[in-house]
This record gives sequence, structure tokens and C-alpha cells, in this order.
Amino acid sequence: MSLIVVLTTSKFLIMTYPFRTASWKTKRAQQVCSCVWASSAIMPIMMFAVDRNDVLFDYRIHYCEYGFSAHIWKMMLPISFSICAVVPNLVIVATTVPTLKYLIDARKSARRVRGSVPWQGALTVVITATVYVCSTLPMTLYYVADSLS
Repeated sequence: MSLIVVLTTSKFLIMTYPFRTASWKTKRAQQVCSCVWASSAIMPIMMFAVDRNDVLFDYRIHYCEYGFSAHIWKMMLPISFSICAVVPNLVIVATTVPTLKYLIDARKSARRVRGSVPWQGALTVVITATVYVCSTLPMTLYYVADSLS
């Protein structure tokens, strides 16, 4: 999920600031990847920090289940699921819609001067984001509704 957020956001930034993004350094990309990696570990770290004994492991089928039986989870679960599931979907939508708008505007401009636009990369991002949001939206809604009840 985090990588798709970075993919759509980076494509949006590349299309919004084409001259600034040409000067981006490798170190900046490594910092972004490190932040994405660290943020993806927030939920498991919270689960272990709240209640270490509430985790069940089944090594036969390689399955890990969290019990969420501590009282603090009644408050933390809706917040954590919103942060981990709803916010990334909103960011993906918020960056994909302007990217699609840029594609449409670029195509119109290119048609006026009888040119073409290399739209394959941006369109791939748009399709990836659309399929991702459509596939995760039902589960996201289920988890948020389940954590609120």
C-alpha cells in the first residue's frame, strides 16, 4: 500500500514540477524509501507494545493473529485503521485525479500542434491506483466499521 502511495505521489510531483524533479538526488529517494519502510512497521510495533501476549502464531500455516483484547484497543483500533487504511486510499485518489487531469490537458495541447504525448507511464499509474483503490476499498470499509463497533 505504501509503495503505491509513493508511486502515485511521485508521478503527480513529476508532472506538477517537471524541472525541479530532474534535479532530485538519489539520497532523497533513499530517504523517502526509508520513511515508507519505517511507517509500514507502525502497526505491528503498536500491537507488540500494547500487549505482547495477545499474539498467536501458527507455524504450520505461517499465520499470525492479533487478539486485540486489551482495553486500549477500543480507542486505538479505529484511529490506527483509519491511519493505515483510509489515509493511503485518500492520498492515492488525491494524487491520481490531478494526474489524470494533467494527462487530459496535455493530450488537448498536443492535438492542437499535431504532436503526441508519452502518456503510457502516467496512465499506468492511474490504472494501478484505480485497481488498487477498488480492490482495497471494501476491506478498508469493513475494518473501519468493525473497529468502530
